[in-house]
Amino acid sequence: MTGAYVTDTPEYLLMSLLHSRTVLEGDNCIATGVLSYLEGDVMEVELPEFERFELGESLKVTIYSAVGIFNFHTQAVARHEGSLLLIHPPHQQRKFTDQRLYPRIEVRKHGYVLPPRPTEGIAITPTPIPIQIEDISLNGVGFYMTGGERSRS
Repeated sequence: MTGAYVTDTPEYLLMSLLHSRTVLEGDNCIATGVLSYLEGDVMEVELPEFERFELGESLKVTIYSAVGIFNFHTQAVARHEGSLLLIHPPHQQRKFTDQRLYPRIEVRKHGYVLPPRPTEGIAITPTPIPIQIEDISLNGVGFYMTGGERSRS
């Protein structure tokens, strides 16, 4: 289906977290706010109890969004007039970016990479190169070459 409206891209998922109800749980305080900024390694949560959280304090974050509930641990790195700036942990970011367009299917087969057909004036060795095919998808093949490292194409 071409031209379809797709809502499962990483950018959409990250942006769908904005303005979501967010609960911060620290050592001495639990507070509810709204996720107001999210980009790269930082996120900002607006909440009235921002002064009750210490900088560097370990926090449990729960985000209640339209695309799901997300829990993770992080730290407060800054606070200013009604908001806390938090580190957006890399493992949490990967949940949104490690999505494949096409699923990979394990195959575990042997195969060969054949050289291109010779063209006029170019000599090519006609020796096939053995490979171990690991998985395939509509977007590529994962394989090992004999004595080599894993390759994707």
